[in-house]
Amino acid sequence: MPPARQARSSPDSLTLSITSKETSQTYSLKTGIGQTLQIPEGLGTLQMREFRPSYDYRGNDLGPTLVGTLIQKDGNEVEIVLPVNFPTFDRMMQRLDPARTDTVLIALESIQNATAENQEKRYFTGLQVTKDPGVGVVYTGFILLLTGCTIAFFMSHQKVCIEISPLKNKTRIAVSCRSNKGKPGMRRKAEEIRDKLQSMIKRPQKGINNE
Repeated sequence: MPPARQARSSPDSLTLSITSKETSQTYSLKTGIGQTLQIPEGLGTLQMREFRPSYDYRGNDLGPTLVGTLIQKDGNEVEIVLPVNFPTFDRMMQRLDPARTDTVLIALESIQNATAENQEKRYFTGLQVTKDPGVGVVYTGFILLLTGCTIAFFMSHQKVCIEISPLKNKTRIAVSCRSNKGKPGMRRKAEEIRDKLQSMIKRPQKGINNE
C-alpha cells in the first residue's frame, strides 16, 4: 500500500534546548527559520536554515526535520539535524560520531505552527558497539582469583613425619602428622601408615603422635 500523502508547513518559531558541555548549564532559546542565534557563554552561533517535510537517514525517513548550521567558537561548522518526532536526535549523533567535537548539546523543545497530517509515527534507537581489549586480562585474573580461593579454603596443608630409631633389641617407629584443618582425618591417615609399617616388620612397635 503506498504511503498516505502528507501535508506539512514550515514553523513560525521554535524553541531549542542548548546545554554547555563545559558548565552543564542549559538554555531555552527561541528562534526561527533563517534567523541567527547567538549561543550564551560565547559558544558560537546557530542558524536553522530550512524545514524539510522529510529527511532520509541511512534509508529511513525521519519525517519533518529542521536542518541548521552550528558555527562553533573555533570557527568550525557543524550540520545540525533536529527531527520533529525525535527532538534529541542530534545529541545521539554526537555520541555515535567520534569526529564531532561540539561544545554544546542541542535538542528541540517545541515547535509552533508546523503541521504533519496523516503521518505515521516512527521510533528510532541509537546503538553503539565498543570493543574492550582488556576483557581477556580481566577473565584471566578472575580465574586465578577463584583458583587461589579454592586452594585456600577447600584444601588443607598436610605434613607427615616418620621416625625410625633403635631401642635396645627393638625398633621404635613414630608417626607424626600435622594439618591446618581436618585433624581427625589426619589422625586416621597416621593410623593407616602405622598399620602398614607394623605389617612390614616382624615385631612392630606402636607409636603415634598427632598434632
